[in-house]
Amino acid sequence: MPLPESIARLIGRDLLTLRFSAAGLSAATSNSITVNASSSATILLSENFEDTNLGALRLYKRQGFREVIELDWGQDWSLDGLRVTCLPAVHFSGRGAFDRNRTLWASFAFAAPSRKLWFGGDTAPGAVFREIGARAGPFDLALVGIGAYEPRSIMHASHATPEEAVQIARDIGAKAAVGMHWGSIMLTPEDPFKAPHRFKRAALEQQYGEGNAWVMKVGEVRGF
Repeated sequence: MPLPESIARLIGRDLLTLRFSAAGLSAATSNSITVNASSSATILLSENFEDTNLGALRLYKRQGFREVIELDWGQDWSLDGLRVTCLPAVHFSGRGAFDRNRTLWASFAFAAPSRKLWFGGDTAPGAVFREIGARAGPFDLALVGIGAYEPRSIMHASHATPEEAVQIARDIGAKAAVGMHWGSIMLTPEDPFKAPHRFKRAALEQQYGEGNAWVMKVGEVRGF
Protein backbone atom coordinates (compact mmCIF):
# COMPACT_ATOMS: atom_id res chain seq x y z
CA MET A 1 0.00 0.00 0.00
CA PRO A 2 1.60 3.35 -1.02
CA LEU A 3 2.38 6.08 1.48
CA PRO A 4 0.71 9.50 1.42
CA GLU A 5 2.26 11.63 -1.34
CA SER A 6 3.77 14.20 1.04
CA ILE A 7 5.81 11.51 2.82
CA ALA A 8 6.88 9.95 -0.46
CA ARG A 9 8.04 13.37 -1.68
CA LEU A 10 9.87 14.02 1.58
CA ILE A 11 11.91 10.86 1.50
CA GLY A 12 12.06 10.43 -2.27
CA ARG A 13 10.91 6.81 -2.26
CA ASP A 14 7.84 4.67 -1.63
CA LEU A 15 8.74 3.38 1.82
CA LEU A 16 9.16 5.18 5.11
CA THR A 17 11.79 3.24 7.06
CA LEU A 18 12.32 3.59 10.80
CA ARG A 19 15.02 1.05 11.62
CA PHE A 20 15.65 -0.15 15.15
CA SER A 21 17.83 -2.80 16.77
CA ALA A 22 16.30 -6.29 16.46
CA ALA A 23 12.99 -5.00 15.06
CA GLY A 24 11.76 -1.95 13.24
CA LEU A 25 8.79 -0.06 11.97
CA SER A 26 8.99 -0.51 8.21
CA ALA A 27 5.91 1.27 6.89
CA ALA A 28 3.17 3.54 8.15
CA THR A 29 0.05 4.29 6.15
CA SER A 30 -3.45 5.44 7.02
CA ASN A 31 -4.50 1.82 7.51
CA SER A 32 -1.59 -0.15 8.93
CA ILE A 33 1.85 -0.31 10.44
CA THR A 34 4.13 -3.20 9.47
CA VAL A 35 6.99 -4.51 11.62
CA ASN A 36 10.07 -6.10 10.15
CA ALA A 37 13.20 -7.58 11.70
CA SER A 38 16.30 -5.43 11.32
CA SER A 39 19.74 -5.06 12.82
CA SER A 40 19.99 -1.30 12.42
CA ALA A 41 19.79 1.25 15.21
CA THR A 42 18.72 4.50 13.58
CA ILE A 43 15.56 6.41 12.84
CA LEU A 44 15.95 7.10 9.14
CA LEU A 45 13.48 9.24 7.25
CA SER A 46 15.71 10.30 4.38
CA GLU A 47 19.24 11.43 3.60
CA ASN A 48 18.42 14.92 4.77
CA PHE A 49 15.76 14.59 7.44
CA GLU A 50 15.94 13.38 11.04
CA ASP A 51 13.57 13.30 14.00
CA THR A 52 15.40 13.28 17.33
CA ASN A 53 15.26 14.16 21.01
CA LEU A 54 16.65 17.27 22.70
CA GLY A 55 20.37 17.95 22.55
CA ALA A 56 21.26 16.02 19.38
CA LEU A 57 20.57 18.76 16.82
CA ARG A 58 24.20 19.79 16.28
CA LEU A 59 25.28 16.18 15.78
CA TYR A 60 22.77 15.62 12.98
CA LYS A 61 23.52 18.98 11.41
CA ARG A 62 27.20 18.01 11.25
CA GLN A 63 26.18 14.80 9.51
CA GLY A 64 24.49 16.81 6.75
CA PHE A 65 20.83 16.57 7.72
CA ARG A 66 19.22 19.81 6.55
CA GLU A 67 16.04 19.62 8.65
CA VAL A 68 16.18 18.35 12.22
CA ILE A 69 13.23 18.43 14.59
CA GLU A 70 14.07 18.18 18.30
CA LEU A 71 11.39 16.97 20.69
CA ASP A 72 11.09 17.19 24.45
CA TRP A 73 9.15 14.61 26.46
CA GLY A 74 5.48 15.06 25.68
CA GLN A 75 6.03 16.92 22.41
CA ASP A 76 5.09 15.49 19.03
CA TRP A 77 5.57 16.05 15.32
CA SER A 78 3.10 15.07 12.61
CA LEU A 79 3.14 14.63 8.86
CA ASP A 80 0.22 13.45 6.78
CA GLY A 81 -1.29 10.96 9.19
CA LEU A 82 1.87 9.87 11.00
CA ARG A 83 2.45 11.36 14.47
CA VAL A 84 5.73 10.91 16.35
CA THR A 85 5.64 11.59 20.10
CA CYS A 86 8.69 11.85 22.34
CA LEU A 87 8.16 10.06 25.67
CA PRO A 88 10.26 9.24 28.74
CA ALA A 89 12.57 6.26 29.15
CA VAL A 90 14.80 5.20 32.06
CA HIS A 91 18.43 5.45 30.96
CA PHE A 92 21.38 7.83 31.05
CA SER A 93 22.71 9.45 27.87
CA GLY A 94 26.27 9.93 26.70
CA ARG A 95 28.94 8.25 24.62
CA GLY A 96 32.11 9.84 26.02
CA ALA A 97 33.81 10.72 29.29
CA PHE A 98 32.43 14.27 29.45
CA ASP A 99 28.94 14.17 27.89
CA ARG A 100 26.89 12.29 30.49
CA ASN A 101 23.22 13.32 30.40
CA ARG A 102 23.75 16.27 28.09
CA THR A 103 21.08 15.01 25.72
CA LEU A 104 17.58 13.82 26.49
CA TRP A 105 17.04 10.05 26.55
CA ALA A 106 13.64 9.12 25.23
CA SER A 107 11.24 6.52 23.95
CA PHE A 108 8.96 7.24 20.98
CA ALA A 109 5.36 6.60 20.02
CA PHE A 110 4.36 6.32 16.36
CA ALA A 111 0.68 6.72 15.54
CA ALA A 112 -1.17 6.25 12.26
CA PRO A 113 -4.93 6.80 12.22
CA SER A 114 -5.66 3.15 13.04
CA ARG A 115 -2.44 1.88 14.67
CA LYS A 116 -0.13 2.93 17.50
CA LEU A 117 3.37 1.64 18.15
CA TRP A 118 5.76 2.35 21.03
CA PHE A 119 9.55 2.05 20.69
CA GLY A 120 11.29 1.84 24.04
CA GLY A 121 14.93 1.88 22.99
CA ASP A 122 17.25 1.03 25.87
CA THR A 123 15.40 1.41 29.14
CA ALA A 124 15.14 0.12 32.66
CA PRO A 125 11.72 -0.43 34.24
CA GLY A 126 10.01 2.36 36.18
CA ALA A 127 6.74 3.84 37.34
CA VAL A 128 6.89 6.26 34.39
CA PHE A 129 5.58 3.55 32.07
CA ARG A 130 2.28 3.38 33.90
CA GLU A 131 2.07 7.14 33.33
CA ILE A 132 2.83 6.65 29.63
CA GLY A 133 0.07 4.06 29.44
CA ALA A 134 -2.40 6.41 31.10
CA ARG A 135 -1.49 9.49 29.05
CA ALA A 136 -0.40 8.13 25.65
CA GLY A 137 -1.63 4.53 25.50
CA PRO A 138 -2.91 2.07 24.77
CA PHE A 139 -0.69 0.76 21.99
CA ASP A 140 -1.18 -1.96 19.41
CA LEU A 141 2.47 -2.99 19.64
CA ALA A 142 5.51 -2.23 21.80
CA LEU A 143 9.18 -2.74 20.90
CA VAL A 144 10.96 -3.50 24.17
CA GLY A 145 14.55 -4.41 24.97
CA ILE A 146 15.01 -7.86 26.51
CA GLY A 147 18.81 -8.31 26.42
CA ALA A 148 22.04 -6.96 27.91
CA TYR A 149 20.71 -7.09 31.47
CA GLU A 150 23.54 -8.67 33.51
CA PRO A 151 25.10 -8.03 35.96
CA ARG A 152 22.05 -6.52 37.62
CA SER A 153 24.23 -4.49 40.01
CA ILE A 154 25.27 -2.42 36.97
CA MET A 155 22.55 -2.85 34.38
CA HIS A 156 19.46 -2.49 36.59
CA ALA A 157 19.43 1.28 36.02
CA SER A 158 19.50 1.15 32.22
CA HIS A 159 18.31 -2.21 30.81
CA ALA A 160 15.25 -4.30 31.63
CA THR A 161 15.28 -8.06 32.11
CA PRO A 162 12.95 -10.08 29.87
CA GLU A 163 10.51 -10.29 32.78
CA GLU A 164 10.64 -6.53 33.34
CA ALA A 165 10.15 -5.99 29.60
CA VAL A 166 6.83 -7.82 29.76
CA GLN A 167 5.81 -5.65 32.72
CA ILE A 168 6.71 -2.51 30.76
CA ALA A 169 4.53 -3.67 27.86
CA ARG A 170 1.68 -4.29 30.28
CA ASP A 171 2.18 -0.92 31.98
CA ILE A 172 1.90 1.06 28.72
CA GLY A 173 -1.13 -0.94 27.61
CA ALA A 174 0.45 -2.70 24.62
CA LYS A 175 -1.60 -5.51 23.08
CA ALA A 176 1.58 -7.25 21.92
CA ALA A 177 5.32 -6.73 22.33
CA VAL A 178 8.39 -7.43 20.18
CA GLY A 179 11.47 -8.45 22.16
CA MET A 180 14.49 -6.62 20.74
CA HIS A 181 18.07 -5.73 21.75
CA TRP A 182 19.34 -9.30 22.09
CA GLY A 183 21.55 -11.79 20.24
CA SER A 184 23.48 -9.32 18.07
CA ILE A 185 26.35 -8.06 20.22
CA MET A 186 27.92 -9.66 23.30
CA LEU A 187 27.61 -6.52 25.39
CA THR A 188 27.04 -8.27 28.74
CA PRO A 189 27.89 -11.72 30.19
CA GLU A 190 24.50 -13.46 30.15
CA ASP A 191 23.67 -16.13 27.58
CA PRO A 192 22.59 -13.97 24.59
CA PHE A 193 20.03 -16.54 23.43
CA LYS A 194 18.29 -17.10 26.75
CA ALA A 195 16.41 -13.79 26.66
CA PRO A 196 13.72 -14.84 24.13
CA HIS A 197 12.82 -17.93 26.18
CA ARG A 198 12.60 -15.89 29.39
CA PHE A 199 10.51 -13.29 27.54
CA LYS A 200 8.01 -15.89 26.35
CA ARG A 201 7.86 -17.57 29.76
CA ALA A 202 7.35 -14.25 31.53
CA ALA A 203 4.48 -13.36 29.19
CA LEU A 204 2.82 -16.63 30.15
CA GLU A 205 3.48 -16.27 33.88
CA GLN A 206 2.31 -12.64 33.96
CA GLN A 207 -0.85 -13.60 32.05
CA TYR A 208 0.13 -11.32 29.19
CA GLY A 209 -0.18 -14.20 26.74
CA GLU A 210 2.76 -16.11 25.28
CA GLY A 211 1.45 -15.40 21.78
CA ASN A 212 1.57 -11.66 22.50
CA ALA A 213 5.33 -11.80 23.16
CA TRP A 214 6.87 -11.72 19.69
CA VAL A 215 10.37 -13.03 19.02
CA MET A 216 11.11 -12.32 15.37
CA LYS A 217 13.61 -13.95 13.04
CA VAL A 218 16.04 -11.80 11.05
CA GLY A 219 14.16 -10.58 7.98
CA GLU A 220 10.77 -11.64 9.30
CA VAL A 221 7.85 -9.33 8.56
CA ARG A 222 4.57 -9.21 10.49
CA GLY A 223 1.55 -6.99 10.01
CA PHE A 224 -0.80 -6.13 12.79
